[in-house]
Amino acid sequence: MISFFTIPKPFVDEHTSRSQINAIGSWKHAFPDAEILVFGDEPGIAEATQKLGVRHVPHIDRNDLGTPLLSSAFQSAEALATHRILCYLNCDIILTPHFLEAARAFDAPAFLLVGRRTNLDVTEPLEFDGNWIDVILRRADREGHLEAPWGSDFFAFVKGTGFAAIPPFAVGRPNWDNWMIAFARARSIPVVDLTSACVVVHQNHGYAHVRNARKKWEGPEGDQNAALAGNGRSYTVLDANVRMTPHGPRQFGTLRRTLLQVWHSAVQRMPDAVRSRLTRLPL
Repeated sequence: MISFFTIPKPFVDEHTSRSQINAIGSWKHAFPDAEILVFGDEPGIAEATQKLGVRHVPHIDRNDLGTPLLSSAFQSAEALATHRILCYLNCDIILTPHFLEAARAFDAPAFLLVGRRTNLDVTEPLEFDGNWIDVILRRADREGHLEAPWGSDFFAFVKGTGFAAIPPFAVGRPNWDNWMIAFARARSIPVVDLTSACVVVHQNHGYAHVRNARKKWEGPEGDQNAALAGNGRSYTVLDANVRMTPHGPRQFGTLRRTLLQVWHSAVQRMPDAVRSRLTRLPL
């Protein structure tokens, strides 16, 4: 089975609390046999995890600004988790059972599962005693927008395959997700893009929680993350070398990856209105 782990924000405002309860609740209800580890001691976490019936791990290392460090969570998850597959997710991601179906379709001694999220405004609690899976998937299809391939919100990998060596990145800031993909590719670990095989819903939110931000999540902590990631090329979902389809895994050739990278780079130079449409195409 699978062990999920996450680092939530404080449960202090209605929108954040609802989004995080929706997210963790979806993992629990979609995968009843999964293990869920929730890291941190911010206000409301202990009460929320008790109510949701998931495991709370209060201790996590922090940087000088008090932001939790991903390295601490990854190392603890490796030590505490009981399942072979670990999956780090941001705590605003809604999953359905299709996620694990797609993950199980690829089996290897080591792998990294990634994918593009579908952004969606979610303003209400999910009703888990009802037909919540069909409801959220219909809404995502009708109202959601596929995110560009630059950022990733979930990473599933085999326990003990080296990802606990992640540097002390600040959570919720840029550049660390690119490091995950670069790390896997440098070690010939297959990177599998699940985008075409399952819908992963990201609940839209603001970035007021980012300290000293210049724009959205960018700022001193993002700069520090970039320094920790190194000066190499920034790897994205487009660097996946396997693509999971509804019919099973397909090798993602170098030529196709290169053409897609050129395409998306060109799109980034287009006007905002055009770019926002083109980056959502499921290429």
